[in-house]
Amino acid sequence: MYVNLKAASENFQGASRTIQPVTLVGGRAASCLDLDIVAERLPGQPLSYRLQDSATSRVLFQISWNDLEDRLKRAMLAYFYEDYARIKEHLVFRKVYGYATRPVSYLKNGALVQVECGTFPCMTCGIILPDHLITIDHHKPQQGGEALALLKVFRACGWTLKGPWGVLGRTYQEHAGQSWIDLATAIMDTSRWPGIQPGVSTVHDLDYEDRHTLNSEGILIHSVLVWSGDIARVTQNCMDSLLNLKPLCLSCNASKGKKILGEHTPDTDDDA
Repeated sequence: MYVNLKAASENFQGASRTIQPVTLVGGRAASCLDLDIVAERLPGQPLSYRLQDSATSRVLFQISWNDLEDRLKRAMLAYFYEDYARIKEHLVFRKVYGYATRPVSYLKNGALVQVECGTFPCMTCGIILPDHLITIDHHKPQQGGEALALLKVFRACGWTLKGPWGVLGRTYQEHAGQSWIDLATAIMDTSRWPGIQPGVSTVHDLDYEDRHTLNSEGILIHSVLVWSGDIARVTQNCMDSLLNLKPLCLSCNASKGKKILGEHTPDTDDDA
């Protein structure tokens, strides 16, 4: 996921190197002309990266390579499969999105019968369907939503000026310093996790700019991923993570289906 950065860090040569910071402000890429990032290996010390003020050299954030790698590993905890549609198989996804064994009606030989099977509700219209008929959609679109998908994960990791609003994002943020098992256990705890309800949106514009703007830690991590050439791969992992996927029926997942429901369909997003 960040193989170039790992190689560059482990094979770092020389005393120091300057990296140009690149941030996201309101969801848009922006340069940081008043900041520098310095990669430095002092004698007897591990490689470290620090974000500092260009004029005064005041350190805003500093992290060793080992700690940076640990943060990146935890950021990718919600990414499960190269085939994102298989997220339906995961117990945490099922818990979050109301998977349950329910009676489903079928017409067989002219008679209406009910069969118990695994089902999901569509997160837009609420229809209950057998899991093999449910499609998996991205909260943030695969075309044009790359920065927003990245920010959903960064926000849940605490790397933006303001944190997430949604229950899933907040739960992820609370347990970002722990293992995936701890996170999964928290989500699977029925007493604290009500599940996400179809057609109910938590999206609003309150603090939108700050929630889509990187803080000092986020600027450093984003910048070194851009510098190493890993940002595209990491962005794709964020696109296909638990935080950015939801179950929809085929009609709601198709553009024609969304037109039938109206130009504005509720996005139970977010805001991780």
